[in-house]
Amino acid sequence: MGKKTNTVVVRCCLPQDLSFSLPDGRKLTFRGAPVSRLVGMDGNYLRGGAYGETRNVARDDWEYVKKTYGDARYFRATPPLLFAEDTAASAEDRAVEQNEARHGREQIDVWQGQSGTQPEADSPADALGSEVA
Repeated sequence: MGKKTNTVVVRCCLPQDLSFSLPDGRKLTFRGAPVSRLVGMDGNYLRGGAYGETRNVARDDWEYVKKTYGDARYFRATPPLLFAEDTAASAEDRAVEQNEARHGREQIDVWQGQSGTQPEADSPADALGSEVA
């Protein structure tokens, strides 16, 4: 991060929000980037690497979370799934740079063979062990 400010912008590459309890009893929640459909509103497949954004996070709160939970996978992943920057612009730039980030719960359509994944059955019905009439 560049110049020190009292607040930071936190970006979170998880499909849900992520909450932490602070020592004074407050709860701090970082917005994730939910994925609810295989196909986006524009008809294209949703990409991974999307980051939710939470602005105006007190730097002291962010530092506490990072110190306390720094061994968690979302900090240790390469690229990290949770990070902070001093400005929204620098946070956006970093999120774009890290668009290859994957949290492991991205949706794929195995029946169409996305991501090189092949189904173990010829159809969803076969996978469930039932016959379609």
